[in-house]
Amino acid sequence: GSLVVSLTAETAQFTAALDKASYTAEKNFRSISSFAKTAAGSLAALYGAESIVGFIKSQVDAADAAGKMAQKVGISVEELSKLQYAAKLADVDTGQLQTGLVKLSKGMVEAANGTGQARNALSAMGISVKNSDGTLKSSSQVLGDVADKFATYGDSANKTALAVQLFGKSGAELIPLLNAGSAGIKESADELERFGAVITEKAAAQAERFNDNLTRLATVGSVVGKTIANEVIPYLNQFVVLTEIFRQIPRPNFDQYKAI
Repeated sequence: GSLVVSLTAETAQFTAALDKASYTAEKNFRSISSFAKTAAGSLAALYGAESIVGFIKSQVDAADAAGKMAQKVGISVEELSKLQYAAKLADVDTGQLQTGLVKLSKGMVEAANGTGQARNALSAMGISVKNSDGTLKSSSQVLGDVADKFATYGDSANKTALAVQLFGKSGAELIPLLNAGSAGIKESADELERFGAVITEKAAAQAERFNDNLTRLATVGSVVGKTIANEVIPYLNQFVVLTEIFRQIPRPNFDQYKAI
């Protein structure tokens, strides 16, 4: 009789502990499920927006980059957009064009002040960096003047050296663009206008704003992820504790009753 009572007590103790653990686990799962549904709605909205943005992202990035590059080289976005197209037709990449224009702008300022190696190159070609009213020309204007001169020069080491003097390390790469002369560059610009593909100041500003908002959206997305982690981690810790509880629950020793 005492053995039966002992067996019953141990079994009841084990069952009670198991029921308690099961109830706790079920309660935690319900909490996690509720939170996950709410978070899933937010994440679906976030990634849905990103999917739509991805459809036109490359063009937005191009307009944004053009706006920033125009600020660096000191010409309007429209002018730069046309130059980029002419350069692309001449197999000159945007990075080379930017480097060359920045170098040219620096050389123009130095030439206006009577200094720098660009002064000698421009003087040799008979090109002035100033307008008739004494103001400094734009780099795109001087580029056109240089292109007209290059279009009349035969290919030679001197021509390459002249390009490097004016445009720095990208000078040699710009020669195919310069060889078209200002008329060739303008022809490419007019073609881009006919295509309706010129990037405007307004488009560049909107693209920059759009990309900035995407950055903000991505930041919000990371906050959502961190929030989910912060909410779930306590439950995961409870699961670890529950596992330890299960491990420590005394199991009935049925071996001692085998004889019975």
